[in-house]
Amino acid sequence: MSKIIIIVDHFENKAKTAKAVRDVTKASLGDTLTSLSSQQPVINQNLFNNDQPEVSKKLKQLISSLDSLGDRYSIYELDESETEFSDTSKFELHKIPTQTMINILDRFDDDLERFQNEQR
Repeated sequence: MSKIIIIVDHFENKAKTAKAVRDVTKASLGDTLTSLSSQQPVINQNLFNNDQPEVSKKLKQLISSLDSLGDRYSIYELDESETEFSDTSKFELHKIPTQTMINILDRFDDDLERFQNEQR
């Protein structure tokens, strides 16, 4: 399994970005502001567990919100055991393009829908 983290590299309006992140993650305002200020993950989600439909929705919603605000962010796919994020430079080899992430999530959503339809 792997986990996806998103780090906001640059934001135009900290208050709007914090609201967008909190709307998706439900994190506290303090935690959200700390993550934004220190370029730490604003979301940290394991992929392909039993809650994948919710994870997919959250990730897509956050990506869409950050895009609409004009924020710059990085998406990383890491081993699920990774817990230390103080030096994000070590993750550069694990950085994935936004469109690749969307494609992965869309593919999962399509496969799930097809499976559910076959079960009916």
